[in-house]
Amino acid sequence: MSGPHDPGDPGRPLYLFCHVPKCAGSTVEGHFDRYMKERLLYPPRRRSFLRDLGGGYTDMKKMPKELDRLDFIGGHSLSRNVASLFPARDIRECVLIRDPLSLAVSYYNFRNKLADLRGKGTAPFSMVYRSFPRDIVCRFILTRYVGFGYPRLLSFDSARRFAEVERLLREFWFVAGLEHTNEMLNVISRNLGIGEMAVTDENVSNRPGALTVADVPQEIARDILARNPLDALLYARWKDVKWGPAPEPLPQPLPRGDQTGHILFEIRRLVAGKKVDRLRAATAPAG
Repeated sequence: MSGPHDPGDPGRPLYLFCHVPKCAGSTVEGHFDRYMKERLLYPPRRRSFLRDLGGGYTDMKKMPKELDRLDFIGGHSLSRNVASLFPARDIRECVLIRDPLSLAVSYYNFRNKLADLRGKGTAPFSMVYRSFPRDIVCRFILTRYVGFGYPRLLSFDSARRFAEVERLLREFWFVAGLEHTNEMLNVISRNLGIGEMAVTDENVSNRPGALTVADVPQEIARDILARNPLDALLYARWKDVKWGPAPEPLPQPLPRGDQTGHILFEIRRLVAGKKVDRLRAATAPAG
């Protein structure tokens, strides 16, 4: 974990934070935005549709010229290849992950908040969760952070998807469940010389009447876990790793040759998304 580093040291660590949606990323980035804004960067996003075919979400051509000042880079548009711009730095990758059920609940609350801001109506959780991507954490890491395009991802079976994620995480400086957010922040803050400053929980999904995990019927909770087997396994294996050794190899292989199942899931969840959109439009407040 090391200790404080000299801000002028050209070889000092650079922290790359893979901000998976609904995994305490706003809390992490808000913390550094509050205490060391000038040393923090949210990379610019590539706006071309080609980004979904591969190559990463960060627009490398629009990165700032003054890179030496940076000590922490995060945001949903951070691609791993940003590390190539810092050949002399000690790159420390970190990520927070989450169990599929609480992630789905938080994602649902966030979607409701956005719908309300856009003047749209409500839709029940029992319908909306079926429109969510499968294994959001694994999917985000492979597409947004690594840069695998969606066509390539759909060519991977479950075994390949999980193997790629775990191979990557074995190279990370920190991996853990979001319940270890403050611990990660305290260590990075000490290393960056800003001390263990107070952490503010930036829950962007909070709103009156928000759904809680306790509100979810058991049959739906079981279905969510069944729909997200890789994320459930990833969380079980990595949630308490932090700076410790990576988990042992899986004792049993994951499903192989199930690419068709992933493609069919994608089609069904897109259809479900269209139904949600129609319902939100139909229940939008008048005026």
